[in-house]
Amino acid sequence: MFKPAKQSKQPYPVVVWIYGGGFVNSGSSPGVYSGESFAKQGVVFVSFNYRLGRFGFFAHPALSSFENDALGNYAFMDQIAALNWIKSNISQFGGDPQQVTLMGESAGGKSVHAMMQTSAAQGLFNKAIIMSGGGRELFNQLPLTSDNKNILSAEQVGVNFAAQHGITGDNKAALNALRALSAEQLVDGLNLANMTPSPEAPTYVGGPILDGILVSSSTEEAFNEGNFSHVPTMVGTTDKDIGFAIYSTKEALFKSFGSRAEQAQQAYDSKGNTDLAILNYETGQDLLMQEPARFVAQQVSKFSQPAFIYRFGYVAQTVTAQGAAHATEIPYFFNTVTTKYGHITTEQDKQTAKTMHRYVTNFIKYGTPNGPGLSAWRAFKEDERYILQLNKQGTATFSPDPLEARLDVTQAKASIK
Repeated sequence: MFKPAKQSKQPYPVVVWIYGGGFVNSGSSPGVYSGESFAKQGVVFVSFNYRLGRFGFFAHPALSSFENDALGNYAFMDQIAALNWIKSNISQFGGDPQQVTLMGESAGGKSVHAMMQTSAAQGLFNKAIIMSGGGRELFNQLPLTSDNKNILSAEQVGVNFAAQHGITGDNKAALNALRALSAEQLVDGLNLANMTPSPEAPTYVGGPILDGILVSSSTEEAFNEGNFSHVPTMVGTTDKDIGFAIYSTKEALFKSFGSRAEQAQQAYDSKGNTDLAILNYETGQDLLMQEPARFVAQQVSKFSQPAFIYRFGYVAQTVTAQGAAHATEIPYFFNTVTTKYGHITTEQDKQTAKTMHRYVTNFIKYGTPNGPGLSAWRAFKEDERYILQLNKQGTATFSPDPLEARLDVTQAKASIK
């Protein structure tokens, strides 16, 4: 935790950071997650660790039989517990429990979505920052249990994992045997590189579970129905964010857009000479990240709250890359680029970080990213479709979204069920 050095008679606004890592990796300790710069700007910074992998998401019939509390989403229980602690105790550190911004990236951004849609976190924060967190689903979202053998449940995944360790049944003895497994056995080498479930007998659920208590629907359903925290929201992506598709031909790729196939071809490959690998990447990241971010902005604004949408495209001057990859915006949001790049950090890198950090800090403090010396950043309007872009020169511009045509056909594709 970082708190402002200068004391004030008025309590300080608070930002709570939730790290990413696919719900299987990372923690709150990396230097790029330092909250020192926030504290210098009069913001109390809080971060915490939460359970990951099978410690964070696990179900088994024996657990369901012998436990009476919420099941499966233990990572989210940790996050809710942290938010409750902050509400009860942050005033002792100079923070205002009525001015809490929840901020997360990747799985952390998805966690912000989960906190926005679960009743257990209602009233525990009043602003949200979602960085590359999607906006239509929370990873696999398996149901906790299912009577349909054709629908994989989180409990069945737990049964698969238990069988791998010679544990069978759903009685107290099975539960005790599971609890006797070592931490190493529970982790079982699980990390970002190998978390893709086996199609035959997966042993990890892949992330959040539809338990009916903490997570009751997809994020898309929650946003469509208005079942989420109606709070000012900052939401966005990087310009080369994560995502992929695996179509073997262009024809198959564009056919996946249904009646919008011709429109999709014009949006992505109007001259017909774009490489298939590039098309698979562009359509994949649009479906996973770019369009869902816009969808979130649309729905937040629909329910009468300001939504500030961005696309981060800056790359450190000493880095060779075509665009800003997933998670590379974090040191700019935190103003920790010198921690990230050390002695090769340039003045342009530092100035770009100051710009983005000021936007973020202003939003935390005032509910709007705008301030003196910054390019105006208006809240999302459906009839305008403007977006704040931080370009490769480190300049922030608020202008029409250059991906609008792509995102329009992607939105239509997302509605095909």
